[in-house]
Amino acid sequence: MASSQALSIATQRPMEAFLAGSVGGFCSTYLFQPFDVLKTRLQTRPVGDIRLYRLAGEVVRREGVFTLWRGTVPSLFRIVPGAGVYYATLHTVKSFFFPTTPVESLGSTTVVGIAAVSRTLPVVLFLPLTTMKARYESNLYAYSGLRSAIRDVISREGFRGLYSGMTPTLLRDVPYSSLYLLFYTRLKHLVPASLIGTPYESSCRFVFGIFAGVAASTITQPFDVIKTHMQLHSRQRNVFLVVYYLARSDGFLGFYKGLSARLLRRALLSTTSWTIFEQFNSRLKLF
Repeated sequence: MASSQALSIATQRPMEAFLAGSVGGFCSTYLFQPFDVLKTRLQTRPVGDIRLYRLAGEVVRREGVFTLWRGTVPSLFRIVPGAGVYYATLHTVKSFFFPTTPVESLGSTTVVGIAAVSRTLPVVLFLPLTTMKARYESNLYAYSGLRSAIRDVISREGFRGLYSGMTPTLLRDVPYSSLYLLFYTRLKHLVPASLIGTPYESSCRFVFGIFAGVAASTITQPFDVIKTHMQLHSRQRNVFLVVYYLARSDGFLGFYKGLSARLLRRALLSTTSWTIFEQFNSRLKLF
């Protein structure tokens, strides 16, 4: 009886969770796409070669301001449904196993497990678009459109080329989502009781979301560098050889190339997405 009730709760509103996640994914992706372009460019250059703000000025001068939004189409195709799938899966898994327990009250291991399971599916589903996005954002490829880019990759590298960097992408995104949700739900307990239910509560949660995003991004940054390298240089498919190459060429700091841009984008993107989702949640009671 209890399991059938949990199943009923879990399957009631996944589409609403999907739409809430997709709206948050769309807004945050479009707003913060320039940071992703700059991060990719920084990761293709030597360590310490140029600072973030100087690179931004260089890109705008040489290629125009709209270059900062290069790769937006594959990003939207990836993140909008990917965020929807993530939040819908998060809602379904949490509602099935813990239908009456707020996520903030769940144990740390449980929170990490729920987020890991929920993130794995969209990562695998939308990895080809992650590969296309990385190549669009770099200045190493001159694709005229998403369709031509996909055709070129398949003709040169086969379907396997669309899944370049699968392992480091999973090692980046799954721990990131798990750590973000863990840090964020723990930090939410720090909201003063006097602010709960006031307009300042959302501001506190936004700040805590930024902290959670910064911490999770810093921990998972090396996997982002490895993923980008493998997706831009398709012949290098062995993760361990890529790690060895990066360590030899750039040293330890090479694994943190583009960190400033990723901190800005990822922390703001995750926090904006979660803020929008929680606005839906406060009205629809999804999570």
